[in-house]
Amino acid sequence: MEIKKKSKIEEAGPDPQLSAVDVKEDNAARIKLMAVAKKLFAQHGLNGTSTRDISKESGLNISLISYYFGGKEGLYKAVLTTFAEESKKQFMELAAGFNADGLDRESFRLLLRQFLQGMFENKMRNPEIGLIVDRELMSGSSLACQLFENVFAEVIETIVGFYKMGQRKGFIRKEINPYVLFICMIHSSDQYMRMIGQTTESMQSKLCQIPEQSDDYLEQLYLIFVEGVLV
Repeated sequence: MEIKKKSKIEEAGPDPQLSAVDVKEDNAARIKLMAVAKKLFAQHGLNGTSTRDISKESGLNISLISYYFGGKEGLYKAVLTTFAEESKKQFMELAAGFNADGLDRESFRLLLRQFLQGMFENKMRNPEIGLIVDRELMSGSSLACQLFENVFAEVIETIVGFYKMGQRKGFIRKEINPYVLFICMIHSSDQYMRMIGQTTESMQSKLCQIPEQSDDYLEQLYLIFVEGVLV
């Protein structure tokens, strides 16, 4: 039986004098730990997941968790903040193409359609994140919420700013609270995807199935949160 020789990373952690190959290996190990941890945290929560579980599932040395992330809690934060920062970057790049002062009805429609599509696709690629946040909320922990709030504060204010500009210009209903609308818009798809599998068979045929009817579902989000607020 052939025994696979462990890499430098797997044996004792990264060497200060890493070659280009070793650096690539180093990054791959970090990414793999985060991917495995994201799945386990979604299934069992922070307290229900051990570093031994992560090491066993990933096939990597347990010491790498401390080396890269300072421990399990650091890995947990890294999983959430990486998702949040990548999502923020994606949105801010989108928003940069729109001038709030020059916003009109059509540019608002285009911006929010693209935002909803990007948000939904990101959630579909990372279903574990929604489960982690839900678990945090149910357990009474605020860690995930604090991390998300710190990263997403600029995104929230930017989106709300577009809604407020539309209200000032008279094409968005003034009685709508943009902050309430934003929270409902962000979390509605998470809850929809949780609940769709729990409905009765007769109700199933009346709902947009995910992912088969994702385009139809996105159109419903657009009609509710964009067309539904226009004057």
